Amino acid sequence: TIYRSGVHLVIAGNDNNFMQDCLNLVKKFNLGRFVHFQGPVKSPEKEALYKGANLTAYVTVNETFGLVPIESVLCGTEPVVANTAGVAELLRKFNVGYEVEYGDTDALAEIFTRRGLNKNKVPNQKILKLLKGYNWGVVARRFVSLYKNVK
Repeated sequence: TIYRSGVHLVIAGNDNNFMQDCLNLVKKFNLGRFVHFQGPVKSPEKEALYKGANLTAYVTVNETFGLVPIESVLCGTEPVVANTAGVAELLRKFNVGYEVEYGDTDALAEIFTRRGLNKNKVPNQKILKLLKGYNWGVVARRFVSLYKNVK
């Protein structure tokens, strides 16, 4: 494992019964000075965390379509997601972010090592394209159209 000056992991959000496991790992590997547990955050603090991050990791198997990676993209920071997550398809369409197989900690570590020290910024034109294709109005019209065709 490589420890580098200035590298810091922020774990933010609800506990979801994983906090104790995270705390145990931090203690086991003596990573306390590199890890900060933020807990739940709301705007504008959430936006500041996304914008200040080099990467946003949201590698979950439990979420059908997590909004965290999309929020990260909209704040200009590339996310890392599980390749089977529902949001991965959308990120692929716009060619943003990184994918790993859920549970592949070596692949995740490789992305963090290779990309984590750089600002992985999403270009403004990709953000605008995502907003144009997936704003609330567009999504609502698609749902209305879908329900109209159900018999």
